[in-house]
Amino acid sequence: RTGAPGIKAKDHYEALTLVRDDLPGLVLLDGDDDRRITETEITGQGLQRLRWRRYEIESYLVHPGALERFVEKVVGPGSMSAEARKDMRAYLEKTFTSAFLENPLVANPLIEAYFEQRKARTEVIPPILGAAGLHGFPYTRYHEIAAVMTPEEVHPEVIEKLDAIQRAFRL
Repeated sequence: RTGAPGIKAKDHYEALTLVRDDLPGLVLLDGDDDRRITETEITGQGLQRLRWRRYEIESYLVHPGALERFVEKVVGPGSMSAEARKDMRAYLEKTFTSAFLENPLVANPLIEAYFEQRKARTEVIPPILGAAGLHGFPYTRYHEIAAVMTPEEVHPEVIEKLDAIQRAFRL
């Protein structure tokens, strides 16, 4: 991480190139990282940089269908799950536009502005899960939301970044 204390990505990369000089590297920056650190062209050579457009990568987990399946998986099937999903859906309807709820993958300037300004890990996802009764659900388990997503629910920018990661490492 470029902004974290300790070893910076560039320093770590340069140390690795002492062992293998043709090693490609990649820094994937959150949208809230220092804007003076610019993206680079993805060439498969040297240390390359990409930036998420949104404030945090966790915001790409906000997909109504995936969240409903996730809540059902955590709460379990039955009436408790149905009630939890209903309460979560009511929160989503209050917070987001109907266009986003109907198709969360369509570009929408209002929604993108919302996600560009908020930490999904602490400001967006916890209230959604809290509405479903999952108060205090640890962010270290958010990967479980991604695990229930279908390929059709993966945001286009995530696919774009995954493709760029493959190019960056010449895969």
